Amino acid sequence: MSLHNSQFRSAFRLFLTAMTGFCFLNPVNGQSGGFQPPYPSTGFPYPYPRPIPPEGARSLRIAVTEDGPTRELTPAPMSADSKAKTADEKLQSSESGHSEDPKASGTSKGDSKKTDRSEQKKQTDRTQRRQEQTAQISSGQSAFQNRCVQCHDADKSLQKKKSLSAWRATIARMARQDGAEIPQSEWEVIAVYLASLNSSASTAGGAASADDDGSDADDAAGDMGTVSEVTVFGTISPTLRTNGEDIQNPGFFGDVWGGVAWEPSSGPISAKMVACISCHNEHDEGYLSRLEIVQATLTLDLGKLVRGEEGQSGSRARRRSGGGMCTGCAEDSCLPPSALMRCPPERRTEAFLEAGRMVVPFGAFASQVNPGVYRTVTRPLIFNMGQRVYDEDLGDPVLPMPFSDEGANLNVVVPLFDTVSLNMDAYVVNGLQGTNNINLDDSRDYVDNNGSPSVGGRLTLGNPTLRLGTSVMGGQYNGNDESSPDARELNYLIYGADVTWRYRDILRVQAEFAQRNTDAFYDLETPFYATDKVAGWYVESELLLSRKARLSAIGRWDQQHQHYGGFDPEGTLPSAVFDVNRLTYGVNWTLPGGSLLMFNMEHWFLPDGLSDVDVVGVRWAASF
Repeated sequence: MSLHNSQFRSAFRLFLTAMTGFCFLNPVNGQSGGFQPPYPSTGFPYPYPRPIPPEGARSLRIAVTEDGPTRELTPAPMSADSKAKTADEKLQSSESGHSEDPKASGTSKGDSKKTDRSEQKKQTDRTQRRQEQTAQISSGQSAFQNRCVQCHDADKSLQKKKSLSAWRATIARMARQDGAEIPQSEWEVIAVYLASLNSSASTAGGAASADDDGSDADDAAGDMGTVSEVTVFGTISPTLRTNGEDIQNPGFFGDVWGGVAWEPSSGPISAKMVACISCHNEHDEGYLSRLEIVQATLTLDLGKLVRGEEGQSGSRARRRSGGGMCTGCAEDSCLPPSALMRCPPERRTEAFLEAGRMVVPFGAFASQVNPGVYRTVTRPLIFNMGQRVYDEDLGDPVLPMPFSDEGANLNVVVPLFDTVSLNMDAYVVNGLQGTNNINLDDSRDYVDNNGSPSVGGRLTLGNPTLRLGTSVMGGQYNGNDESSPDARELNYLIYGADVTWRYRDILRVQAEFAQRNTDAFYDLETPFYATDKVAGWYVESELLLSRKARLSAIGRWDQQHQHYGGFDPEGTLPSAVFDVNRLTYGVNWTLPGGSLLMFNMEHWFLPDGLSDVDVVGVRWAASF
């Protein structure tokens, strides 16, 4: 039985080995291939030629050993054509960015998703940036209309083409002018708005178009490049006054102003120097040079000094000791002194100390003396020198403009509520000069004639629509060893008030009154002291006629009243008391590029003994 079983097992093993040697299976795709050789230990040969299995097929080989049958999977061989075809497909797949490899395909899909998310983020950022720029430009447009048309029309700026950095420098310089009252928090948005007008991507409203990628808007609104610390500026204003024999300085005159400003990006100190060609005759008494210095000052920004600001990035604040003071800045509470300077920008008190030769801030017109700012051919009577008629017969004005003098001025601007602010100036200067009476030519000197400075101040209150102001100045004008036999001090007092109202850039009305009282010594047959008075006022209005044509109509009525305490019958004055009236009317045309062409007719109503005079005036002013 044991033998029988042993023979049976041997026969079964031989049968199983023979069967597995001739079978071919493809467990991958279920297709049968050809014949595989038997396991090497069997020694069975191939009964037929070996066929090529389908591509990708694998062979299942079962071998019978003493331990039992085993399985082994091996790749099927590929033909040369299949290998070449597979290589071409892989090359094409790599060139197209796709891979048949599942792992590579998954990586490609992941990279594609990351790219899509990145593009979506960029698009979102561009949209957000465009919205911020649109809001900034809109805010700048509103600030421009409120702040920058106080002294000139909007077209003067809108017609100019400047880069953002150039507009920043211009606005910083103009904001330092007396009476400008442009909060520092609004400088940037105004510059962005004006610079955006140069962008080809801007629409009529100043915003970028919907299909724009925001790059042009970035140049206008996002450029935070370095602003030049030194800027050069000027005004050229050719003037013609004619149509009479009694005109002071008739014919053509080139009124030229030029200057340089230093506005450092760090530190609280800045500087400015301005010079002009004087309109005074070379033979006028006391005249020194055709070229005169209008301004040469250093300015200390006290706000930066208190806050410790040294640049746009800021620095550690300098701390000051001292008691508290009540302010309504951030809240109704007692705050330390520095809190007055630490308010949010829109509520921040600004303070500047200016020293050197400066335009004395007396009256509203003092901030408009640059020929690129005021809107008529000539200045108001009470501030007019060099542009009058019958010069020797009508006496002197209240104060010549520009009135430049050496001294120091403290300017403080306090925001009160909404857009209402309070502007205060307090200054000490050499003052007017003379001997027995004030001599306005001597008053242009760069040195003082006595050791007694004059003091003055100006106060304005209002918003961009309505502004009220008042001014005062006084002091000794004669030298300590001059004039009267008893060497008495001769003093003067000047005071005035003004109001300006405007409706956007469409209508502007400005009125001002000023009076000067002067102690005088009359060395006649019987010497005596008296008080001379000169006073006057003007009302000026300008109305925009056509925004498209950039035309406006302007009119002004002004009067000057002279009242002398003494009268010399052999002098040139018509009498001790007389009035001069003048009517000025015309049109202003803003040319492309921002320059202004002015046509004026003046009719002078003169006192008895003098004939009325008509004057035709043309002036062209361009600033850079």
